[in-house]
Amino acid sequence: FNLFLSTKLSDKVSAVGETVFEFNDENEAVLDVERIEVNFSLSEYFNIKAGRMHSSLGFWNSEYHHGTWLHTTAFRPLLFNWEDESGIIPNHFVGLYTYGKKDLDILRLEYDLGVANGRGKIVDEVQNVSDANESKAYNLRLNLVPSFSSDLKLGTSLYYDQIPEDPTVPARNGEITEFIYGGHIIYTGTKVEFLFELLNLLHDDKLSNDKFNTLGLYIQGAYRFGEVTPYYRFD
Repeated sequence: FNLFLSTKLSDKVSAVGETVFEFNDENEAVLDVERIEVNFSLSEYFNIKAGRMHSSLGFWNSEYHHGTWLHTTAFRPLLFNWEDESGIIPNHFVGLYTYGKKDLDILRLEYDLGVANGRGKIVDEVQNVSDANESKAYNLRLNLVPSFSSDLKLGTSLYYDQIPEDPTVPARNGEITEFIYGGHIIYTGTKVEFLFELLNLLHDDKLSNDKFNTLGLYIQGAYRFGEVTPYYRFD
């Protein structure tokens, strides 16, 4: 059960809250506060949002949230599974974002730039109130929307963080540098939908000096016939 709240506090200030009630694998009822964010709309070029929100890694994570009716497919791509559902990226971002857009002659430039608490010691730990180390996470996303088609979006994403050590695990007594980068090509027309996203995750273990590389991608296509939209996705 997804409880979604949205309110406009003034001409320039709005807020969003999203709380999910669900049952976990042990049949226990769980309450997850997914998003609490306040938006300050200052201008077309520069805006601020603060709180617990979804990171701007790629297209899907910031476009589609916890209501699955928002997207064409029955499930999220494997690449963008939630942290507590075997996801590999930091979906949630607790901190501060600036964002905006600028219309040029041949295209529109959109940007998101954020700083926040980074990952916790384990994959599904979202650090809400404080960060376990002195390093913050940084996230940048750029989108280009050509003037000849507002349905087409070309973009790139960058994410940097230092994952804290986990003293309970002998092999995790050192921090891990995490760098994520990738790109996306998105077309969401009236009838045709095409989505392609790729993210590469680089991890540098400071204790062992081992380096790990994880590549994730999906490609999805759909065509709308009246009330029916067949689709295919490869993860």
